[in-house]
Amino acid sequence: MAFVITPSYEDIFSDKRPELSELLSDIPSSDVLRLLSYLDAQLFLNEDIQTQFKLLKVLLKRQKTDTVINIIHNYEILNENAKTEFSVFSRLYIKTFIHYVLINYQEIPSIADTTPTQELNLLKAYLVISSIKNSETHNIYNIGNETKESDFFPTHTWPLIISQLDVNTKINPIPNIIRGVCLMNYLQYHSSYSKYVISFLNKKGLTNTWEYIMLLSSTIQLSWTKNDAGMKNYFFVCDDKFSALFDYFSINPSEYRERYLNKKEEHSLLKSKPLFKYENQYYVLDWNFMPNKIYEGLIFDFHSESGIKELSTLNTIPQFKRLIGLEITEKFIFRTILKAVFSDKYCKLIFPKDNSAGEPDAYYRKGNSIFLFEIKDSFFPTSAIKSSTYEDIKNAIDEKYNNDKKGTGQLVKQINRLKEKSYEEKDYQDLKIKVRNFNVYPIIIYTDKYFGMYGVSNYLIKEFDKKIEHIKLQKSFKKINNLTFLSLDYLILHSKLLSNNGFVKILDNLHKTIDDRKKKNDRIREVPVLMEYNKNMELILEESYKTENDKEMDIKEIMLLLNMTEGLPQS
Repeated sequence: MAFVITPSYEDIFSDKRPELSELLSDIPSSDVLRLLSYLDAQLFLNEDIQTQFKLLKVLLKRQKTDTVINIIHNYEILNENAKTEFSVFSRLYIKTFIHYVLINYQEIPSIADTTPTQELNLLKAYLVISSIKNSETHNIYNIGNETKESDFFPTHTWPLIISQLDVNTKINPIPNIIRGVCLMNYLQYHSSYSKYVISFLNKKGLTNTWEYIMLLSSTIQLSWTKNDAGMKNYFFVCDDKFSALFDYFSINPSEYRERYLNKKEEHSLLKSKPLFKYENQYYVLDWNFMPNKIYEGLIFDFHSESGIKELSTLNTIPQFKRLIGLEITEKFIFRTILKAVFSDKYCKLIFPKDNSAGEPDAYYRKGNSIFLFEIKDSFFPTSAIKSSTYEDIKNAIDEKYNNDKKGTGQLVKQINRLKEKSYEEKDYQDLKIKVRNFNVYPIIIYTDKYFGMYGVSNYLIKEFDKKIEHIKLQKSFKKINNLTFLSLDYLILHSKLLSNNGFVKILDNLHKTIDDRKKKNDRIREVPVLMEYNKNMELILEESYKTENDKEMDIKEIMLLLNMTEGLPQS
């Protein structure tokens, strides 16, 4: 993540900024959405400056030579003078353009070919959007300046980051595939909810879970390839038997307008409906939203469409999410991965028999090194994302991971108990170990990418340290290490790395790197150094372990690890 300069209308054109309605008055909205789908797809996996200028020249290909030279010249001057990253087009701003078009959708018949004037107006319309968004960003930053909170980074960046995260954070589809299969397999084969799986699939014209997962996976793979014209795929067609599913994923401009007219832009409906259907073609409005349909979006779709919400115990999303969090995320995925990572027969791995007893979600001891795990399968509150204020974001983090009953507070209580009593069947005397020799590693596992925002892990480290210091716990142990805050996705993708390299060694190296970056940030007050220090722990680990042996596990390896064979079609 970096701060990126995106030109405004005033940077490129010298005339008064026109109204969007004026620029788009004679252009069918369906044509605008298809163009924006094309632009977004070309930028999805490659936003380098060469690609940016190439797309700009495509939009200008029918303009007069003097016009092209002048516009390109203005962009090049901005690029040369930029002190940070420069972007001709922003995928985030393209989403705002899509938002505007859907709210102001015009049912004008599609035209065979746009005129040069219309094509220039489309570029101008994008730049007007850019002007508006740049102004909003400036205002958010100024509000951050007014806060009394002493910590500069979160107060000034979280309100900016949170509104951009859905678009700017590339989603790895593999963990979504794994979690989606585990969700559906549990519901169909290991619970009393099998009939709801069948009902959900039948409504979508599908026969089994794997057909659903494989269909979406193969669709997502289109984003990595080019069509016959050498362009990244931005639309697709499907067999008639799959049209019910993709129609369900397609946005309805009237529904969109009804939800968002005169309201703040956010991406929840676009994430739920990331396609735009035109004739028999499905245009992808953001490829980054498609993996969402395999897991997170599937949770909402299944709850809404399967009939399961008619059960009094599962009639709300929070109730359904609690079931998923306990039975699938914690008891199956999390525990299975830890068993693979901690496979040494001379060590002790314990999971709680009673979740109400205040025990850690996992306890692991190797010699005098003790790991205490808490996993929280929680969505980041939508209200905090919509408000985009520092106070609401901080409160959301505290509610889920930093209070007396959850997260940091739970771990402090568990460490305090560790001082007095063993979590194992034998007491310390029988185990022949002493508390003062314990090297304690407190670990929180999160599941929603929003909690992976830059600066969140450092914030929680500081909050955890305050709690430890308040009751003077450090004196009782050899060492209480800094809090580790990792995503479940990282565990899914890197359990082999954690096992092969040793968890103790990896966490020691991780926190040494963070400490080194903190010291550098204290010495050198520059934005790039500040950003490096505040990266989430997954990024720091990925930067530290880059060899062939350290790479992510592929999907077959993970499926074998989790024994995910139920429901697979027989060859």
